[in-house]
Amino acid sequence: MRQSKVSYHLGKPKEARLVHEERRGKWSFYSLDRNAAGRLLDEAAVHLNYYPSTDG
Repeated sequence: MRQSKVSYHLGKPKEARLVHEERRGKWSFYSLDRNAAGRLLDEAAVHLNYYPSTDG
């Protein structure tokens, strides 16, 4: 995948501070913020357990 497409698709996670971008010259390197991702997953789990399933 071309870097321009990767950069475009990582824009929202970067805005949400789920990934970090490090620029080296013309290249950008991305890494996951594991703490932020863990908090997001914890919050999602709370919501998934809170709302009852509507599966028949």
